[in-house]
Amino acid sequence: GMFAFAIWDNKKKELILSRDKFGEKPLFYANDNNGGIIFGSTYSALISHPQVRKNFKIDTESMYEYLNLNYLLYSKTFSKNIKLLEPSSYISIKNNNKISILKEKKYWQLNKLLNTNRKIKVHEAKEKFLYLLKKSIKKRLVSDVNTGTYLSSGTDSSLIALVIKELYGDKYSLHHLSFKEKNFDESNDVKKLAEEFQLKPNIYSMPGASEISNDFPNIVEAMDQPMSDTAFISNFYLSKYSSKASKVVISGDGGDELFGGYHRYNLIPSIWKTSKLIPLPFKILSNKFLRLLSPYSFKTLSFFLKIINKKYSDTLYLESKLEELSESLMSKNFLEMSISISNHLPLNYNPHVVKGNYPINENLKNEHYYDENNISESLMTYDVENYLPNDLLVKTDRASMHYGLEARMPYLDHIVFNFCRSLPLKYKINKSESKIILKNLLYRYVPKKLFERPKRGFVVPLANLVLDENIWIKKLLNEKKIIRQGILNYDLVKKEVESFIKGNYLNQYILWDIIMFQQWYDYNEDKIS
Repeated sequence: GMFAFAIWDNKKKELILSRDKFGEKPLFYANDNNGGIIFGSTYSALISHPQVRKNFKIDTESMYEYLNLNYLLYSKTFSKNIKLLEPSSYISIKNNNKISILKEKKYWQLNKLLNTNRKIKVHEAKEKFLYLLKKSIKKRLVSDVNTGTYLSSGTDSSLIALVIKELYGDKYSLHHLSFKEKNFDESNDVKKLAEEFQLKPNIYSMPGASEISNDFPNIVEAMDQPMSDTAFISNFYLSKYSSKASKVVISGDGGDELFGGYHRYNLIPSIWKTSKLIPLPFKILSNKFLRLLSPYSFKTLSFFLKIINKKYSDTLYLESKLEELSESLMSKNFLEMSISISNHLPLNYNPHVVKGNYPINENLKNEHYYDENNISESLMTYDVENYLPNDLLVKTDRASMHYGLEARMPYLDHIVFNFCRSLPLKYKINKSESKIILKNLLYRYVPKKLFERPKRGFVVPLANLVLDENIWIKKLLNEKKIIRQGILNYDLVKKEVESFIKGNYLNQYILWDIIMFQQWYDYNEDKIS
């Protein structure tokens, strides 16, 4: 289950702090000036503490990591004196002559579970998984308040919604957020699903750019720490609207990491093997040429790809993805390639927007991420230990809890998770197919044609938001303000803004990272400056 707790052992005079296996719930801590420890379930609670505020300083290494990934990894926070307890870990704290002795330990290891159930037949795997999923859903529906479920048109949440319908009829409400932009909207697909299976979803509308900009102080308050995954905004409004009908919601988080739902799990193995055959000088020259002509080079490539293959016609941010792919060819290994495809900064970005020193991602040194014979599983392992707890679960938990809404995740039941991790890879992904078992189960309920479309995710139309609200953004990125803070290089920030206004939307992510940080800094300036 999900938890973050503190236990005081009066006999041993020892404090225990612990977090759940996947990091669904947060727990922050810092040393105080008297040899004790300060801890809490929110970052904002700690930066409000007088002793933490006294020693507060923005960590430039964390800033650089944030601008790369849009979130922070493991124990890092935006300040040097505050840490986040890692998932599946606990800390024991003993006070010895007014000095706190901290010992952090892992109580659960993910990598020991991989591919241990190789002999199971595919039909047996499907039936057992469905049995375990139903059991997990039933447990998470136990509540003395109104309960509902999030519903997109994707595999993970649709399967959960259909199982709940099968078990309980219309007892539980369904919640969906629609967009006015056609490429981002899934509401028509949700309506088709609803018609097919007699579902009754509540469909809400995503606000316009003006309302979002007015809500920004509330949005960054909900975030707790800056994170620039645009899906946080979608989650924020979905939580806001659904909390009026439900106080507990079922979410499909974890399905992609368990069953290989991201395209990179299929793409990276073949791209990496091909990349190793291309001489490095040729890759460097090609990349420099494409960047020299950017954004027109990537716009042209995107245009022709959409003509040649219809499956790319609805691909969101195709130009940005092509640029990331070009950068990824310089990678030293397949994991670096996978990370660089979703990075907001190029691998060798120089000069830097952030002032200070810049780290190498220490997690890249972890040996169990490097199995050349099992690249897809290695990437899935990395995402479960990094992307899932530090991005996906953060945005779901912070957005929902801001509105007093408790999000529960059946795919992250430890029994469900352990069983799925034990299955052979071929039951999850095979060639261009992904989520094989999940989809086969889903097609028992509804026609396959309803799900034959590109994966969208839950992002917002970022370029439109930035363009429509450029006055608000210019105010946030004010020269005097940035220079006074001493964290960002204003000349480079200005360059990014000017490039975007001229039509180079490929830098929208790095610009959004900066906007989100500045809004957070504005909101918390009295605590951290």
